[in-house]
Parts: sequence; structure tokens; C-alpha cells
Amino acid sequence: GWLGEHAANVHPVGRNGMFRYNNQDHSMFTAMLTVENIATGTTHDVWEVNVEEEYHEEATSSVKEKFLAEKGFDQTSISEIMKRAGSSVGIFYHRFKTKADLLRCLVDRFSQESIRTTDVVLEPSRWPNQSLEEIVTTIVPFFVEVYRHRRGFIRTMLLQASVDASFTDLAHGPERHVAHKLTELLMLHEDSIDHANPRLAIMTAYQMLRSTLNVMTLFDTHERAGMNLDDPRLADELSQAFMRTLGTTPASHQKNQKCLGSRSN
Repeated sequence: GWLGEHAANVHPVGRNGMFRYNNQDHSMFTAMLTVENIATGTTHDVWEVNVEEEYHEEATSSVKEKFLAEKGFDQTSISEIMKRAGSSVGIFYHRFKTKADLLRCLVDRFSQESIRTTDVVLEPSRWPNQSLEEIVTTIVPFFVEVYRHRRGFIRTMLLQASVDASFTDLAHGPERHVAHKLTELLMLHEDSIDHANPRLAIMTAYQMLRSTLNVMTLFDTHERAGMNLDDPRLADELSQAFMRTLGTTPASHQKNQKCLGSRSN
């Protein structure tokens, strides 16, 4: 470029020099590579320093996650992933040693995102004057939507967790966090829970919900069984099951029962 031709001794680095990066990690790394170029004669291209997750959180990482979900972890090569992300295999090895390290990074990103979302969605102040049933019938469809939207990646994560304990540990952190926040929110309505141990009932209902969605994500059980449930119907069925586990009959089901009773008379 122009600098190389007219000012070869000028080396732009970091945010102020390259007007590209938005965090200290990038700035420091480009400076370190530039010093190595000057001192030892290496030819590192500092403009290729673009794989840090902080910089490509929504771009490169999302592309990698989507591609892994589409093809499956075992069937996807590093070169395919980086080509889809618009980068190179050499850049990949600046950050990761193996494909599993990349997946671990993506799972960690997914976990942190889940925790942040949970803190917002399950904040009690967001649910003023809402009944127990209103909260459940809003949150359960939200879970169904998340599983549908991230289905391929969640399946990849669950499969890897079955053979690698480190992935299990990553997944359990946010799951415990969600369980805790949901329990604390619903316990504000413990008088509406017809169970000797309301906290246990909530935790059981939550585990039932997550386990059902996990199994359906892994094996497409509802499709194979010919259930043909769309997301709203699935969410409604799971909401009713959740409420019954709390010992409470959903109001909508009570109305249906009354209608059936009046017809039989």
C-alpha cells in the first residue's frame, strides 16, 4: 500500500493506528507482531489479526456456530469453517489448537449469552401483577423458541457433552443459573402452588421441561412419533404439563373441562 511505498518505517498498530479494533487484546497483539517483524525480519500480516471473539462476536462466531450446526461437528473440517467465516486456517491456529477448542469457545459464548438473557427475562420486576400461570405460559414458549432457533447448535453441544466432560461442565453452569432464577421468580407465587414442597415442584417442572426439549432436539421424537406439533401447540402442551407438576390446573384447561361437562349434560 501507500505506506509501504512512501513511509516504510511507519508501522500502524492498534486501534488508533489501524482504526479497526475495539479492545486491548487486538491492539497489543498487533503491536507484538509488528515488533517481531522489525526485530527479526518476520512478515506477520497484522491486518489478519481478526479472530478474537470480542471483535467478531456477532459476525465470525455466529457464522462458525451456524456452520457447525448445519454440517455437524464431526463432519465439518477446520478449512470449511474458516472459509465460511471469511478467514484462513492459519488465523484459526493463532487462537485455537483443535476444532474442539473452537466448539468449547462457542459453547462458552452461548452459555454467557444464556446467563445474560436469563438475568433480564427472569428479573422479578419485569413481571408485576402477573399470575403464576401467566408467567409460566410466557416463559415456556420462550424456551421452545430458543430451542427451535438454536436447534442445530444445541444438538451439537449436547452430543459433544455426552463424550467430553468439559462441555458438560460448561452447559451445567447456565442451566443451574436458569433453574435458580426461575425458581426464585415462581416462589413469589408459592401460595398458588398446590404442593407440599413448592420449591421442589418448580425444580421438577423445570427439569421436565428442559429434558423434554433436549430429547426432542437430539432425536426429533415428536416428528418421528407423528405428533406434528407446531411451536405454539408444543408450548401449550408443555405449559400445561408444567402447571400440573406444580399441582395447578391451567385455567384454559378448566374452561375446556366445563365445556365438555356441559355438553355431556
